[in-house]
Amino acid sequence: SLAAIMIALLGPLVLSGCSVLDPTSTSTYVYDTLYVEEVAVPDTISLNLTLPITVRGLLPDPSWEFNRFELIDERDQLTILPIGKQDLQVDASCQDRVPFTTSTSFRPKRSGRLKVVVQGKTLETEVIVVAHGSNRGEENALIGTKSALHP
Repeated sequence: SLAAIMIALLGPLVLSGCSVLDPTSTSTYVYDTLYVEEVAVPDTISLNLTLPITVRGLLPDPSWEFNRFELIDERDQLTILPIGKQDLQVDASCQDRVPFTTSTSFRPKRSGRLKVVVQGKTLETEVIVVAHGSNRGEENALIGTKSALHP
């Protein structure tokens, strides 16, 4: 049957990670969380300054680009999701992953410990940052860093 022939022809492409363009697709872009390999965040920050956050990772193939960060600011935790955008009109069949580095910043609203969580597609990294007011003059050190691979 035609379906069996299509599966036989396209199956190896799907298993190898190659993409096949869908000419009937009405969507031009797809958005998804990117692969994160490393996160750089200072361990202390003055309350009147912004916290620089640098993320390094991999784009799935050359049809992807970094699009934006989604920041979720909860009381004692800042969750950061690096979002990529795939151009469905670009044929990147069987291409290797592409490294990316990008940065964002965040201004803590109160002094104290802030857990910064960067959630990538397969890696979640947690860093505890201590934000202190300029009049307190305390010395603070990195409290802890934890990474976890997701299946």
